[in-house]
Amino acid sequence: MPEAAHRLEVRRRTILTALSLFLTTASFTLARTGRDALYFRADGIFDLPFAYMGMAVLSLPMAAVTLGLMKRLGVRRARLVLPLLFGSILLGFAPAAHPGGGPTMTAFFLLVPLAYGVLFSLVWLLGADLLVDADGASRATAYGRLGAASLGGNLAGAATSRLLAAHAEANALIALAGLLLFLAVAVLRSAHDRCPPRRPAPAARPVQPETLAELSRQPYFRRLLAAGIFAAFTGILVEFQFYLAAASAGHTASESIAFFANLYLAVSALALVVQLGLLARLQRRIGLGRSLLVLPATLALLTPAAILSASLVLRSVLRLAEGGLKSSIHRVSWEQAYLGLAPRQRGAARLLVDGAASRMAEGAVAVVLYIALRGAADGTRVTAQDVWWLTYLLLAAAVGWVLVTRPLMRWQAAGEWLPEDSPEFRMPDS
Repeated sequence: MPEAAHRLEVRRRTILTALSLFLTTASFTLARTGRDALYFRADGIFDLPFAYMGMAVLSLPMAAVTLGLMKRLGVRRARLVLPLLFGSILLGFAPAAHPGGGPTMTAFFLLVPLAYGVLFSLVWLLGADLLVDADGASRATAYGRLGAASLGGNLAGAATSRLLAAHAEANALIALAGLLLFLAVAVLRSAHDRCPPRRPAPAARPVQPETLAELSRQPYFRRLLAAGIFAAFTGILVEFQFYLAAASAGHTASESIAFFANLYLAVSALALVVQLGLLARLQRRIGLGRSLLVLPATLALLTPAAILSASLVLRSVLRLAEGGLKSSIHRVSWEQAYLGLAPRQRGAARLLVDGAASRMAEGAVAVVLYIALRGAADGTRVTAQDVWWLTYLLLAAAVGWVLVTRPLMRWQAAGEWLPEDSPEFRMPDS
């Protein structure tokens, strides 16, 4: 194929992949907004620890089931079947969704991040599949556009939720999310048609016990592990306190949709501005290692204000900072933190840190939250003042996160991060 024609084909494939990613992320934001608006209008806050426990327990089995389905159907068929299946679940469940918690709504609450995490992984794998024969410059440009499409989808989903807040119920947002997944499947099918299936790549080698033993002896890996645990611990506490304040605000149906839509719109806008306008300059100015401290240090500085006041505004600011900075500065820096390990160790390290350890930390926090809620209220209403000590726990977690991250900064400054390719194993990311 002539070079000009090849570049045009790469551009077309990029557009199709970006559009499918845009639709999937917009669907996720709509489903999440509708879910939250319903769940926290009544007594859902009391069942939230069960949702966190479920996510911690089921995330790895969900990934294993997905891998088994991909092996049975093939990656391309799985990429079409799974969004069709979940889109059908959304459309079928939307009329039955109701305010508050309970087993059904709690199962739906935890299903949203788990299912979309799988869908995001499949769409990003599509980019790798369609762009495998592109040159380095074209591939870099393509992935930049895919990242922008992901952020743009979040913005579009939040903006749509905000526009519909006064005219539609939260159930309609969930149904609309299902319809967008059907559109995404149509785009994915077109993307598949543009590039015939390739010969399957050789199966990844399983993680060897000796690799785990080597990792456990490395101080750098132990710091990564500790940072991952503190990050998971802090993230759950920030999110829970935000949800607790929102549940105590007494919003009407339309106010609840507008509130969560505004928050997710602000998070998406902050992430987009930082990603496109500040990230590269910030990393050049302070270095890659110090950029790992931006998120935990920001939370450590903001949390004392939340101790002084239990207002919804301060909890929203904490959630905005955590969500916006995590989606931009921290995610990129954290991905590159694994470069301090040998290439053959990175896959195992990622599975241990972002998979097992982080999920176990989230499960442990969920148990703490369950005990806190059951001991602080009568089962009908709970406020931030009833569990005031959780804010101190959040401050301790954020400070601990800063302390365990500082050595990573020193290792990077000493030139111990290797400029290699990124790890070949990626955990689903919603």
